[in-house]
Amino acid sequence: MDFLVVSENVAVLASSTTTTTAAAIATTTSTPDGSNDLAIAWICTVVACLGFGSNYLPVKKCDTRDGQFFSLMVACGIFLVGFIQWLAFGLYKFEPIAMLGGVIWATGNLFVPIIVQRLGLGVGQLVWGATNMLTGWATGMFGLFGVDKAPMSGDAPKPEEVNITGEEPTTQGSSSQFLIGFVVALGAGVLFGSNFDPPTVLQQQGKACADDPTIADKSTCHSQDSLDYVISHFTGVLLLTIVAFVVFKLAAPSCYIGKDVVLPGLIAGILWGIAQVCWFKANAVLSYVIAFPIIVGIPGVIAAMWGVVLFGENKGRKNMICLSIIIVLQAISLILIATSKGNA
Repeated sequence: MDFLVVSENVAVLASSTTTTTAAAIATTTSTPDGSNDLAIAWICTVVACLGFGSNYLPVKKCDTRDGQFFSLMVACGIFLVGFIQWLAFGLYKFEPIAMLGGVIWATGNLFVPIIVQRLGLGVGQLVWGATNMLTGWATGMFGLFGVDKAPMSGDAPKPEEVNITGEEPTTQGSSSQFLIGFVVALGAGVLFGSNFDPPTVLQQQGKACADDPTIADKSTCHSQDSLDYVISHFTGVLLLTIVAFVVFKLAAPSCYIGKDVVLPGLIAGILWGIAQVCWFKANAVLSYVIAFPIIVGIPGVIAAMWGVVLFGENKGRKNMICLSIIIVLQAISLILIATSKGNA
């Protein structure tokens, strides 16, 4: 399939989905039993999984070189989605502290090239994905990092986004280099798994403020709506990425800047941003404990299926059997997690 056709189709889909998704969530009203919110949350979960599992498609046939300029374009695409969401939701209050969440995520993202160079993309994603999922799940379950336990839902991370070309990079090298990559991947996963703790804490403070009878002016309270922190979070991602790019450019003047990376990077960022906005909504209703394992685990399977259908990857009987087993296990896990909501 021609890469330009794929990019153009994805671009059209991303552009239309950005506005329609934001509008749909913005106009959602809840029924007395909250069933409408629950339905929207599950729809958002599906959209998030599709977005995170598809955002690398435009980059599949693109050489991002050192990846720094590509990362900047991704961050610009992310911010564009956040800006549109901010307009659609009525220019809500900007929360500077919530930017820390975006900074935390972008910091973890900076380590991805180091991890990929030493572990390879497959092993690297497996390692940081494990600590990513465990950190987010444990934060909601046990109330870590100042976040309330499971009854208070928050906003969580996402499958990472940086200079990935779809090919395995350099060889793993010595055992010491592998160990360094492994440790860095563990740390990056923790950052990915905790990057939305700042806005979650602000939500909790907002709830406490709203419930406090001694506070007369409730307008001073932080918002209890997780979607009111999207623009702040995405701004943090953009600012940290800009700073990192400038530093890298000063240190390495040969840093690659090419127009061929602009469109794929923007589309990848837009798809990521749409998925992340949906994750905000899913977390707000389903909680970390339910939404997090699903949205971290499923996109990898979707990406693998795209690879088979569009790019002829993982061909062969053994590979297809292995992929089929993974899909079945993921489906079983999804059913168990979904049904556990009713028993929580």
